[in-house]
Amino acid sequence: MTDLGFDILHVDDDDIDRMAVRRALRDHGINCNVVEAGDGLQALEVLFDHYVEPSKKPFVILLDINMPRMGGLEFLDRIRKDTEHVRIKNAIVFVLTTSDAPIDLERAYSQNIAGYVVKSNYESGINSFVKFLESYNEVVVFP
Repeated sequence: MTDLGFDILHVDDDDIDRMAVRRALRDHGINCNVVEAGDGLQALEVLFDHYVEPSKKPFVILLDINMPRMGGLEFLDRIRKDTEHVRIKNAIVFVLTTSDAPIDLERAYSQNIAGYVVKSNYESGINSFVKFLESYNEVVVFP
């Protein structure tokens, strides 16, 4: 069992996609705290309630773009403009989305995301992404 050195905040309105991430982590023997949110507003609540303190464990956000109430791009805009909470402003964000629209890709990268993954073949893609997270954990040093 591998322990990741960070928590995951998975923001996605699709229960099946969130379950696929949990299953892939389990199948790869990865142990980490996964907190889930169904949209950007709920994710903001989680961030401001649990991850503001510098003493908390590092976290990585897995973010869908197309969600009700507050979508991923709005969420990104909100956290990147947060001047009060540097830890949230500088969060590591990977977009996991069905959108392959160039405008979404451009807007997401303009918000300093770490990567953009299209869910076209989600089952095999998420397994590759989970392997990537495991490798990421091995080589990246967090503050």
